Amino acid sequence: MKLKELLKNCRTIRRFKQTCIPETDILDILDNVRYAHSGNNRQKLRYYVVQSDEGRYIMEQLVHYAALLPKEMGEPNEGERPDTYIVIASDEDSKIIHFDAGIAAEIICESAYEKGIGSCIIANFAPSVLDEAIHIAEGYHSLLVIALGYPACTSVVEDYSDSTAYWVDENGGWHVPKLNVKQIMRKR
Repeated sequence: MKLKELLKNCRTIRRFKQTCIPETDILDILDNVRYAHSGNNRQKLRYYVVQSDEGRYIMEQLVHYAALLPKEMGEPNEGERPDTYIVIASDEDSKIIHFDAGIAAEIICESAYEKGIGSCIIANFAPSVLDEAIHIAEGYHSLLVIALGYPACTSVVEDYSDSTAYWVDENGGWHVPKLNVKQIMRKR
């Protein structure tokens, strides 16, 4: 697969089939992320995998999806929730650690997509509450959450017209407007 095809098609998924992700796939995804770029090669990120029924229930109470949409449209309903959450955590809170977390999150999503697994990067949660609820190691704090599961909806890129706000059509398909190259590029 060409990189552009991967980037265009590896979209955020917020509705999931209720199918378990094999542990071998999770391990393979994390094996890929260990090769991620890391500021000063410090490798300060740790990954908490939440797959138990209890853990998923806790996560469902603490994370929030799709801030641009009404809750009833943005949040997955019963029977649409992810199978797995990966929490990216660190014992450091610096600008470079946040860059590292973003890079790692993207690699997780792309690695999952390669396996037919959908993903959603989530930053809308209270880190201290989540850290305590899922027992993040003392001194560490959560930075990002990635929800994973097999897609039960579509998400497509479309050309920007008048807004970059994503939206959902009457069939439940997600639409993600993107600016074109001339709109994002500046030359000197």
